[in-house]
Amino acid sequence: MTFIRVRFFANNLNYPPINSTHMKTDNANDAVAQGAAEWRAREQKEKELRLHREQERLHEEKEREERLTHKEVMDAVDRCFYHTSFKETIEEPYWPHCDVDIYDCRIEYPSAEILELLMQRGNHDEVMAMIKAYNEEPPRHSETTTYEGNTSPLYMPDYLQDFIARRGNREELEAFCGKHGFKASGQDILLGRGDHDELMWYLERHGFLLTQQRMLIARGNVDEIRQHIKHHGLAPELLDELLDELESGNTEYFYKFIALRELPVKSQERLLDIAKEPEFLAYIGRYGFWEQVLPQLAAKRSETELEAYIKKHHYLGKGVYDLARRGFRSLNMLYLEQPTCNDAMFIDALTQVPTPDYAALSKLYLRIPRPRHLSEKEEANLTLFSTGTHDEVMAFLKQMKPELCLYAEAALFFRNKQDEYKIYLIIKDFHKQKNQRNS
Repeated sequence: MTFIRVRFFANNLNYPPINSTHMKTDNANDAVAQGAAEWRAREQKEKELRLHREQERLHEEKEREERLTHKEVMDAVDRCFYHTSFKETIEEPYWPHCDVDIYDCRIEYPSAEILELLMQRGNHDEVMAMIKAYNEEPPRHSETTTYEGNTSPLYMPDYLQDFIARRGNREELEAFCGKHGFKASGQDILLGRGDHDELMWYLERHGFLLTQQRMLIARGNVDEIRQHIKHHGLAPELLDELLDELESGNTEYFYKFIALRELPVKSQERLLDIAKEPEFLAYIGRYGFWEQVLPQLAAKRSETELEAYIKKHHYLGKGVYDLARRGFRSLNMLYLEQPTCNDAMFIDALTQVPTPDYAALSKLYLRIPRPRHLSEKEEANLTLFSTGTHDEVMAFLKQMKPELCLYAEAALFFRNKQDEYKIYLIIKDFHKQKNQRNS
């Protein structure tokens, strides 16, 4: 019986289930896992914070280094180029009480290390400062200041020009191209980039070299080619090719070119030899010829072409000598009516031909005004030509040494005695050739 009661008591105790020990273990594991996750999150946050602080430190060091390097570059650029120092003051011998200050001038270019650093950094402000420094004008002499030493213009190396061209920054390009154009390598960079607006902008200011002109033509953009021709023309080699086409009968490129620009001197000289009348008249309808080409114009082109030229441009310069030599009397009369006719030069030209154009000479001599002041000798010459006999005038002419003034020459001409006038022209030509030999 005792045994039964004890057993009953034991069976009625309120013990937990058999698996409760495992449940406590699971709860502990969950707490540790949660703590571990929080630990890892905190470690990750601290790691990120340490990384952020390190990045900020590096950034601050970089900014500090950047400021120091920027200042170094800017100071180096500012210290370079023209440096002047006072040397002495001297008294100007031709202007009393006027002293002249003399300065020594030297040029100091930036070092290669500074320029290399500048290009590596690519800072816009530093590049602009460099361009501005290279654009500096040499010191100018004045009445009271003289500079000795190196005052030659500054030259930017090709590799720096290429650096500016490669960057393609419009503000930098405007600063550089406002005074200079690129060399061949810089032009290649612009053409290689192929930006139409940039090329049009550049060609408005500067032209290309021969090779780059060929590359521009090969691009085939009509607006770019027209822009180059309009502002800069073409290289002599390309103009020779254009005139070769004209000589072979292909006039297309010639008309396109002259619609934009006149030809230079050498091309005008060749044009006179190869152009047919329609092309010649088309050209003079737009442009005249340069002063040094006018004698060839008067000597080579036909009477109708010369008439058209005189009516359009009114001026032949020294071409009047060739015009007088060719004996186109109608053109002589036409030219003397032009407002730009130089009466003295035209008279000289007409009197050098074997058979002078007396009609033209009469009109020209009538336009010679009487000088306000005549010397006694000149007055005596006029009196002789007015009242002297033929023998007296011939005797005077044979012993005459200097030339007569134009008014006295006109008085001799209007004596209307050709033998006297011809003798005068022979003597005048003799003295002119003698003076040329002596000079």
